[in-house]
Amino acid sequence: MTVNKANDLLRFKPEIKELLEEEIVSRYYYEKGRTEAGFDEDPNIQAAVAVLNDPNRYAALLKPGGRAASATKSAGTK
Repeated sequence: MTVNKANDLLRFKPEIKELLEEEIVSRYYYEKGRTEAGFDEDPNIQAAVAVLNDPNRYAALLKPGGRAASATKSAGTK
């Protein structure tokens, strides 16, 4: 049984680490802290930060007819 627990700790380390981080942050910074801590793992926020850190890509997305404009049109929004 001890071996299984040790294996489980190693196997589920990322999940355990994330849950402990959320719990600790929520105790010190409440809901705002929990929300901000979730930003580290959010793929959408990571993608947005990558775009903001790449001036060429950011400028290309703002140009008329850029990928962002065509993606919006294909999604059916105006």
